Parts: sequence; C-alpha cells; structure tokens
Amino acid sequence: PGPCPGISAVSVGPDSIEVLLTHAGYAPADSFLIEADGRAWTLPASVDDGELRPVADTQAGPAPALVTVGMIDERSVLIDLEAGARTLIDGDPSDAEALLWTLALDLVTSNRADDINVILIGDTPEGIDTVGRARAFPPGNDVIAAHG
Repeated sequence: PGPCPGISAVSVGPDSIEVLLTHAGYAPADSFLIEADGRAWTLPASVDDGELRPVADTQAGPAPALVTVGMIDERSVLIDLEAGARTLIDGDPSDAEALLWTLALDLVTSNRADDINVILIGDTPEGIDTVGRARAFPPGNDVIAAHG
C-alpha cells in the first residue's frame, strides 16, 4: 500500500542494525523488529546471514548514497543523502570541509552502491579523482551546466 519508503538513517552496532525509514513501511517483518509505527526496523545481530542472503543476493543496493557521518558509543551512524532535497553541513569551516571530503570518499569507495558516479567540484583532496567513481573539477567549473 503506497510507495516504498526511503531510508533516512541507519545505526550499525555490535548487537543490531536499525533502519529509520522516511515513512512507515508495511511488509512482512520476518527477522526484523518493527517499531515507531512502522518507521524503525531493527535487525538483531543474532540473525544468521544465511537467512538474509537469498533475498539480499537478488536485490540492488537500496540506498547507494548512504554515508557514515559519525559514531555514537559503539554504533556507526549513517544517513542517506538522497532522503531529502539537500543535506546541510554546518559548524566550524575546517570541520565541515573535513566531513564533506569524508562523505565524498565514503561515496566513491562504498560497497553499498552498485552503480554511482560522484562529481566533485572544488579543491579536492589529492588522489580522490583516481577512484573510478569520482570525477574532480576545479573551483568555478560550470560542470552542471555543461553536463546538466
């Protein structure tokens, strides 16, 4: 019933993986614990990979723009850059720039994305454009207008 929800955020820890959806999802729960009126899906670490592999092997990556933004306790926190119209990075300029390039590196090296191309404009870290998924352009380049 209705469109398939997107992924807003994911939390990965030693005991479970929690997926927060953009809106309630309705599907057979199988191995997941579903909470928050269908928006939070938790997969315990105790679930055997063999139980998940038959489905996972037949599906494309559900969130190719999922990137790691930090850690809380022992849990990695990831957000899907495609979940909203834009993503804002705020804070100390040098910290924001470091996070931006960390996100870019995560995108271009991700094993969660089957097919993704990342266009980088600006003073990019040396060597990032050697990764097959990355294309780097100098500041002021109107690559969007040229390739729009």
